[in-house]
Amino acid sequence: MWINNRISRQVMTLVFLSFSLFFASATFIIGYQYYNDLEKLIYDQTDSAARLFKSEFESDIRRTEHALSNFGLNETVVDNLTLLNQYGPLYSEDGAIENEKIPDSDNSYYLQSQLALVSSLIPLMPQYDLSHLAIYQLSPFPKNQKHTKHLSLIMNHDYVWIFRYLTKGDNPKREVYRAPLDKIDIEDNLFNVSDIYQNKTNYFLNKVGLSKTDDNPHDYLNSLPVNDIYSGKTTNIVDDKFSISIWSPILLSLSNPDTWEKEIKNSSIILGVKTPSRESLTMMGENIGGEFAIIENDYAWVSGISHKISDEERDTQTDSFVLTTQELNIVNLENRTFHVMSRTSKYDLNKRTIALLLELIVIALSVLAITGFAMYFLINLILNTPLKSLLSGVKSIEQGDFNFKVEVPGKNELAMISDSFNDMTSKIRQSSDDLKLANETLELKVKDRTNELIEAQQQLIMSEKMASLGQLVAGVAHEINTPLGIAITSLSYSKVEVETINKSFKDNKITQENFVDFINHINESIILSEVNLKKASELVQTFKKVAVNQSVEELVEFSILDQIQEVIKTLEPNLRKHHVEIKLNINKDIKVLNYPGSFYHIVSNLIMNSLIHAFPDNSGNIEITVVEEGEKLELSFQDDGIGMKEEIRHKIFDPFYTTKRGSGGTGLGMYVIYNIVTQRLGGSIEVESEENKGTKFCISILKTPPESAGGDDTSIYKV
Repeated sequence: MWINNRISRQVMTLVFLSFSLFFASATFIIGYQYYNDLEKLIYDQTDSAARLFKSEFESDIRRTEHALSNFGLNETVVDNLTLLNQYGPLYSEDGAIENEKIPDSDNSYYLQSQLALVSSLIPLMPQYDLSHLAIYQLSPFPKNQKHTKHLSLIMNHDYVWIFRYLTKGDNPKREVYRAPLDKIDIEDNLFNVSDIYQNKTNYFLNKVGLSKTDDNPHDYLNSLPVNDIYSGKTTNIVDDKFSISIWSPILLSLSNPDTWEKEIKNSSIILGVKTPSRESLTMMGENIGGEFAIIENDYAWVSGISHKISDEERDTQTDSFVLTTQELNIVNLENRTFHVMSRTSKYDLNKRTIALLLELIVIALSVLAITGFAMYFLINLILNTPLKSLLSGVKSIEQGDFNFKVEVPGKNELAMISDSFNDMTSKIRQSSDDLKLANETLELKVKDRTNELIEAQQQLIMSEKMASLGQLVAGVAHEINTPLGIAITSLSYSKVEVETINKSFKDNKITQENFVDFINHINESIILSEVNLKKASELVQTFKKVAVNQSVEELVEFSILDQIQEVIKTLEPNLRKHHVEIKLNINKDIKVLNYPGSFYHIVSNLIMNSLIHAFPDNSGNIEITVVEEGEKLELSFQDDGIGMKEEIRHKIFDPFYTTKRGSGGTGLGMYVIYNIVTQRLGGSIEVESEENKGTKFCISILKTPPESAGGDDTSIYKV
């Protein structure tokens, strides 16, 4: 029973789909909103972590700056730095220092101060997470104002490098010594006065554990193009590592070699280098809660981001992350911009969203199941019987029984539908009868109206042809009038001469001289009359031939060149009036079996169209070209007139369209040409035109019209 209740099934399906769409939409919207809210929360947390990292990173740099600037406040440090300057290559109290050899005793004191400074610097490295520490000596007095920065010592977590200067001056000779930081002996009990003046400096170097090396450490300060060496910090890339160089000048009280007065000068620089490592970024990420990297554009210089993916993430193929960046406010010499990037995985977000969606889907399916069973029983109780009755009524109407009535008990909507169905059946029966009658009447009206339109079209085309013939007659009449007038004048003159000679003859006054003059005058008059009457006769023959060709509907074999020349001859009065010259490019051997009247209409209408529209100043040129292309003729008609606008060119073949409506134009000339070419001659016509660049008509037709090709009953005339 249920299987045959198609409407019930459709209603159930519609209801099911509606509820499914509702629950699917609700589930999607809730899941989407939940996902977006969590994603925004994660983004805010990630961005906060990036800001916190940026703040901690920049604060660490400021703390390092503060520590380095306070390094020169330590009295022991100041004493040792003062000794470095006094025994170093840049200072001498007698003023003559250039290339002067530094004594071993001075070098020993210099080494003692270097070791004392190393002892003071070692605690700074882990405390401020420095990768390098270095001490530089400056030239404080006017004679050494070349901003020379001599590296005295440099250390990292593994080694310490000690620089031993052998001569005085801005460009001294030097040797570099290195020792592992955990092996070097920095106790100063070796450096008593007697040992310093009795032993060479190499003795102390060996005792301390320093060995000579060619492995010079990177000179951070001298490698930077820094003008102001007395304060600053900058990022720099060394050996493809992101580093931040921080330095601070140290003021020392030294005797001026010229005045022997104590002066406080910037005489040393302490430089620290922070090189963030993967481990330091990872540790900071664990403290803050996140994964961080220091990037420049899309390149990560140092990263604490873990590249490990859990098996569960790999199984779900989830590798999306929330990324935020914050610009680091650190100085660099190349106008480069560095950012800290923070990253948080979306895996937990996706996992929690999927769990929520699964819960919503379970709830939706449960509701759908309950609703489906309820709808099933409701439709069975209310819809099945009325729908069966309505279905029986539809089948009866399908079989043509418009007298069937549907009976549905009750007062619900289905009962109202059954009443409307019965009313509709009655109206359909009445409308069907009326429609049959209207169809019969309409067919007769359409047939009559079609015949009227065809007749009107033929009359319009015939009117255009007669108008064209009228123009031809007017032109020929004008041409014949001139030679006939000359002939009549000549005959009148001959009549007067005859009367004069006759009178002289009757009066016996005729002389030989009078008679000879009479004969000469009569001969001249006869010759003049004969020439002009012959010309008039030729014009009449041409007109007769053209007129006959227009009226002949049979196929005629004729020369294209002769036919077009005859058309031009009939239009000579109009051509002379407009001062238009026509150039023909036609082979005289081209002959066709076709309708000459059609060719006359085509050529004459094209010429007259150009005379009327193309040459407002009554002068110009027309070129007609005809070539054979197999069984086709390609006719090109081109003038050098004013051309047409694009909107006119598109409408030129429309009936009754003319730009000379007030000047006698009918708008049928080009329409007639189009019909002759495309229907009677089975060809095609196209027009090309631009304003002030002339107009060109391209006509392609068969030598013999298609409906007459090969016919046995066609009458053929030869011209």
